[in-house]
Amino acid sequence: MCYGNNMVYFLKLVFALIKALVAIALSPILCVLFYKWNKAFLFLMTHLWPNLSILDENNKLYLRRFFFSLKTKLHRPLFLHYIAQSDKGRFGHSHPGSFHTYILKGGYIESVYYPRDVKFRKENGLCTVKAHPPGSKLFNPDGHVHSVDLLAPTWSFVRGWIRGKPWFFWDLHPTDASKDISIESNEYKMKGKEVESWTKWW
Repeated sequence: MCYGNNMVYFLKLVFALIKALVAIALSPILCVLFYKWNKAFLFLMTHLWPNLSILDENNKLYLRRFFFSLKTKLHRPLFLHYIAQSDKGRFGHSHPGSFHTYILKGGYIESVYYPRDVKFRKENGLCTVKAHPPGSKLFNPDGHVHSVDLLAPTWSFVRGWIRGKPWFFWDLHPTDASKDISIESNEYKMKGKEVESWTKWW
């Protein structure tokens, strides 16, 4: 039984590789679709390129991450982000490390928090808020927490974080940073369901 499961998984990986090669062959068309017919671009990339989808509690797409480098602890990965929903109703979340973002389409208003930083909370309040339209280049430092309110469904290219540390969601006290509470992502009920494209046939 174990051998059979491993063989199926291996075949799915091979099929994922074949689909990625098709996407590379279609790359000139995909580039045009990205700017001219975004829904078609999303559909084709979703079915051809390795990606991770996060679905909300209603099984609707929250975020999709298309990988342009391998997921390892040796380097910062590159990926294309499609953010379909704002973070309203969710706690702000931290990342395993710092990262760079370039906003391609859409844009969002970002709230940035610094958990358990008593000095920041006293001097700046709960968070800083800034709008990031297309063309914005962002650097998010290690240790920050953020949430986004979309101006429109957003595409961004990200130079990510070194893997190894956990993700957290944060219940942040409005005035007293010493009372901030961290919740590991796997324990947060609104984290969403993760679906890896390479574990499916289509």
